Amino acid sequence: MDNGLLFYNELEELIDTVIKAEKDRIIHALLIFNLDNFADINTCVGIEGGNEILDLISSKLSEFFKGTDIVAKLRGDEYAVLIRNIRTITDVEKLCENILKSVSDIKVNDITITSSIGVSVYPFHGNTYEELKDKAYQALMRAKANGKDGYRIYESALTKAKFSEFVLNGFYGEIDYRVMKDTDWDKYIMDVSRQLFRYDSNIYSSINSILEIFCLYYGFSRAFVLTSKEHSIYDEKRMEFTIPGYEYPNLDLMHTLKQDLILRLHDDYDECVLVRLDDPYTDPEIIQYMRDMGDCELLFFAVKDEGKFIGGVVFENTEDDGSRINLNELAKITNQIGAIMSYALIAGRFMASKDLMSKIEMFEGVPADIYIIDSNNHCIEYMNSSAIEQAGVSAIGEKCYKILHNNKLECADCPLRKMDINDPTANERVSTFNFSTCKLVLNLYSWISGRDNKGEALLISVDVENLFSEI
Repeated sequence: MDNGLLFYNELEELIDTVIKAEKDRIIHALLIFNLDNFADINTCVGIEGGNEILDLISSKLSEFFKGTDIVAKLRGDEYAVLIRNIRTITDVEKLCENILKSVSDIKVNDITITSSIGVSVYPFHGNTYEELKDKAYQALMRAKANGKDGYRIYESALTKAKFSEFVLNGFYGEIDYRVMKDTDWDKYIMDVSRQLFRYDSNIYSSINSILEIFCLYYGFSRAFVLTSKEHSIYDEKRMEFTIPGYEYPNLDLMHTLKQDLILRLHDDYDECVLVRLDDPYTDPEIIQYMRDMGDCELLFFAVKDEGKFIGGVVFENTEDDGSRINLNELAKITNQIGAIMSYALIAGRFMASKDLMSKIEMFEGVPADIYIIDSNNHCIEYMNSSAIEQAGVSAIGEKCYKILHNNKLECADCPLRKMDINDPTANERVSTFNFSTCKLVLNLYSWISGRDNKGEALLISVDVENLFSEI
C-alpha cells in the first residue's frame, strides 16, 4: 500500500464488486488523472524528487474523498478514484477543479505542477470497471489535447443531459442520449443544448460540450468559437474542442490565423458554408490556412449579435474521407447552431440564466412563434423552433421591427414602449401582419424579466387562421 492507496491489481475486482452490489439508480464517477509533463519534472528534480512529489500528491488526495470512495495508484504518476453515490455532475466538476487547484499549488524549483483528469460515469458509460476505465482514459486524452491542466467528462454534453434526466425523474427516461439514431438527432439536439445551459453552471463548459457532440456526431476533428474582443460575453480562449490526435500545430500566430480565417469566411460566404480542400472556387487564402492546419474541410457559421457580425463557429476535419455531412443538411445544421448560440448569448446576459432556460424549455413544441426581444435595442435574442422555421435563424440578433414588420425604423406605436418596465404584469395585445410568415397574427407581449430599466420582452405570435381552425 502507498499512503493508504490501493494498487492496480486490487482495483478492478473491488470496483466490479461494488457496482454489482449497488441497487439500480445509484450513480458513481470514475476519475483517472495524472501529472502533466511528469517526465520533464523528473528530469528537473531527479527520480527521488519525483517520488517525493508523488507521495505529497497521494497524501493530498486523501483530503478530497469520502471513506466510502475507492482510491488507487495505477502506475507511475497515474491515479484512479471511484466516487460513490454522487448527487450531481456539478459535484464531480467542483471536485475535479479542487484537485487541479491543489496540485497546481505545488511548486518545485519554480516549476508549477499541473495535472489532467478524465471522468466516466456509471451507469451511463459502462457497467464494469473495464468499460468505465476505457471511457475515462478517452476523456483524459481529450483533457490533454485541450491544453492540459483541466478535466473532461466523457461525452460531457450527453452525460449531463442524461444525468439531469436521471436525477430529476428518478428513473431512466425514454430518451437515451448515448444511442441517438440519425432520426433522433434533430429532435433531441436542442433539448440537450437547453438542458446544458440550464444545468451547467459554466457557460463555456456548455459551449465546449456542444462543440464536442457536434464533432462526435458529424465526424469533425476539432472546433472553435471566435468572437470580437469587444464582445464581453465570450472569452475566446475558452471555447474550443479538439479530439485527441488532431490538435492544432503549435504556432504562435494561431489566434491571428483563426481571426483572419473567420473574417475571410464571412466576407466570402456571409452566413455559413461547407468548404472542402479540393473545391477549385475556394478563396486561395482559405485553402492555404487549411493546408497549414492539415484540414480537408471546414464548416463555418457566422455569429451575430444586435444584427452585427461578431465572429464565427468553425468545425475542422483532417480526415480525407470527409465528415458525415452533406450540403442538403446545411440549412438544418445552421438553424441548430444559430439557436444554440442564441442560448449562449441569452445565458451570458442574465443573472439567473437557469431560471430563464427553464422558461425557454416551455416554448418548444408550442403551436406559436415565440420570441424574446431586448426592449432597449429591439434585437431578437431568442426564437423557438417554430419561429426559426418561419423566419430563419439569421433573424436572431436582428431588429424585431425589421423581421416582423419589414420596417427600417422602430414602429411608431411600438408595444414595448407602452409597457411599464416597473410593472411585471404589464402586457399588450396587437393584431398585425407578420412579414416573416406572411400571415395575419395575434401578437401577445409581456415581460419575461426586467432589471436596471432594461427589460426582456416575451412575444407570442399566434397564427390567427390556424388558431380559429383548431378551435
